[in-house]
Amino acid sequence: MTLSNDRMLCAYKTVLTARLIDAKILVLLKQGKAFFHVGCTGHEVAQVATAAAMRPGHDWAYPYYRDLAFALKYGYTIDDTIREAMHRQGGPGSNGFSMMGHYGKAELSIIAQSSLTGTQYQQAEVTAMGAVREKTDEVVYV
Repeated sequence: MTLSNDRMLCAYKTVLTARLIDAKILVLLKQGKAFFHVGCTGHEVAQVATAAAMRPGHDWAYPYYRDLAFALKYGYTIDDTIREAMHRQGGPGSNGFSMMGHYGKAELSIIAQSSLTGTQYQQAEVTAMGAVREKTDEVVYV
């Protein structure tokens, strides 16, 4: 399959945006305006490619804290990300009450997870089993 120049440029912009947000949040940490961050640097291309193959709001996503580029490509906005990083009201995953990287946005079918890596696997497995049982064409990313 050949990707159009427009799709390649869009993917590149998402990769670059994720990298720049990572850098910005590190500055916010040093300023005491953010309190936690684990970056996605080095993971962006695979995450963007995966999200580009999925259908936000139809397919299910159970990302973990390094999945910033995935979340951005899947429909998270820069504003969503910064609100969560700075623990501000209006953050879609927790309304600012959770640590950065707990991506969650109901209208996109992104399910927020806990800080413990791996806990989202059982939830994703049950979601996938439900999709098979209901004979839907939903995909589950974890």
